[in-house]
Amino acid sequence: MAHKYVCLDCRKAFSETTNLEVREVAICPQCSKQMVFLPHRFRPPKMTDVKK
Repeated sequence: MAHKYVCLDCRKAFSETTNLEVREVAICPQCSKQMVFLPHRFRPPKMTDVKK
């Protein structure tokens, strides 16, 4: 399953095929902050949709 790493500051999401037993800390390539790990069912809103 492809889980998502999401940067809440940049509002970017990256899909990653991961082994849930060995999970690494993901760093955002744009702002260099730690990203949040979310389940594969998460659907990120468009970057221009600030309200969501």
